[in-house]
Amino acid sequence: MLFGVILSLLSIGPALADITVDFTGYSPDGNNIYKYYYTSSVDITKIKLNNIAQDVGFLVVQVHTQFENVTLSNSSRIVYGAYVSGTNLGLVWSSLSSTATFYLIRNIKVESSVGFLLAVTVYDEYDPVPGGCNLSFDVPVAPYQVINYNNDYLTVKSQPPSAYGVSCEKNPIKIEMFHYYFNHYDSDSRTYFDGIEKMLTVEDIRNVSRLVGKDLGYQKHNRMFSNYRGRGRAFVLIASYKGRSAAYVPAVSYGCDAMNWKYDCSELSSEFWKVCRAVLLILGGLLCFQGHKMFRLTMFLIGFIFGVLITFIVVSVEHASHNGYGLISLLIGFFYGVFWLFVWWKFGVPLLSVQLTMILSGGLIASITMNQLGDYNAFALDINYWLTFSCIVIAYMIIGVAVMMHGHIVSCVVIGSYAVIAAISYYIDGNMEFIFVNFFRRVVVKNFGYAVLDPPFLIFTDTFLCIMWILLFLVGVKLQSRYQRNRSPFPPNRNVSLERPLSETTPLLYSEAYPSPPEYSATP
Repeated sequence: MLFGVILSLLSIGPALADITVDFTGYSPDGNNIYKYYYTSSVDITKIKLNNIAQDVGFLVVQVHTQFENVTLSNSSRIVYGAYVSGTNLGLVWSSLSSTATFYLIRNIKVESSVGFLLAVTVYDEYDPVPGGCNLSFDVPVAPYQVINYNNDYLTVKSQPPSAYGVSCEKNPIKIEMFHYYFNHYDSDSRTYFDGIEKMLTVEDIRNVSRLVGKDLGYQKHNRMFSNYRGRGRAFVLIASYKGRSAAYVPAVSYGCDAMNWKYDCSELSSEFWKVCRAVLLILGGLLCFQGHKMFRLTMFLIGFIFGVLITFIVVSVEHASHNGYGLISLLIGFFYGVFWLFVWWKFGVPLLSVQLTMILSGGLIASITMNQLGDYNAFALDINYWLTFSCIVIAYMIIGVAVMMHGHIVSCVVIGSYAVIAAISYYIDGNMEFIFVNFFRRVVVKNFGYAVLDPPFLIFTDTFLCIMWILLFLVGVKLQSRYQRNRSPFPPNRNVSLERPLSETTPLLYSEAYPSPPEYSATP
């Protein structure tokens, strides 16, 4: 790829102190984008744009680095309101002059040199101005975005656009937000800059990225996204007015500290969670292929899973470490499993014992459904979300109870196959685990209903996982149903059988299982 060749050459080429760009031939209606990759080892790099055409209304000058925070300024000295700092920067230039000068200042050097993408987009004076109605950012016109994140979500802040003859108080300019997931789950610089390059012009943005749902009006310049740590993605807005459009400066986030990739960007990478994934794979396989056959073991496992989930949700509010509340959840889950096994041993009622299995599998099906529907505005309200979620679970349970044995088999296979796929997904960098993650966040994170879910989907990896999930489900149902042919729907409960009292249906003829009555001799 041309980008890779250029970046490789630049990485070994001489560092630049000054960059001069000839804008002859660049115009709003023709070639409207300049982009090139540079490297610099000096403290201040001067960027000069020459021969700017008279029909140019304004320029959006962008500088993108990957790890090192730099400053972009239109002055060689740091003056408030004339500079912006970060990794995805942009300033708007608007003047009658045919030249423009900017300065790239290195703040804290991460390495001896820094590689950066310089991009300049050309617009007409009647095009919308990104960030032209700035209310809170440091520069008068702010075409850039600011991203903050925590473990659960990201927030992407921007400023409203302006346009010729448009009041900022009653702003009719349409805003659309897009995001684009990088193709690889790593911090490779080629992947990073290639992703940004695809988000520079309005046409490219519409072609390659996803339109963000949940346009809640008052929150369109302060958007919330579910955080998928280590999954790099670029965010950008398009402002449109009277058939004209302009793009903001794209901003990138990995949802973690990319400089500390191994420890901060890998989901649950500790040895404890690696062991949990391996155990999940084994137990999931047992439920998928032997769940109904090994009924007593299934009762324990289902009680264990239910206990772990409930405890995990309850104690996570205390913000303990993952290992901390993970161990607590496993311990309490063990007692839940013993308790649910005791319920079957004591009462032996299949209708009661299968309910927990159906609740969990119904909840999983509801989570899958809501993971796809959750970005509709109606489901931002908790009452709509949880009412729909509950209806799906109840409907599944009603159908499952109507065909109780087959319902229990299907429930075991649903839970077991997902456990297997989620464990495999972790090892091959898939995204199946986010089905549960987003459900968990909806339960414990305040206002998470306003977050955009839209999870990543890798064409090869996740398609493979989906096909494998379907095959596991079909094979699991087939094997367990075949085993149950000509057998009792549920195993007998010996404890209940021994305690059953005699009644009018008790056999009158004694068998070997009952003691023989005493024999009396004949009267002499």
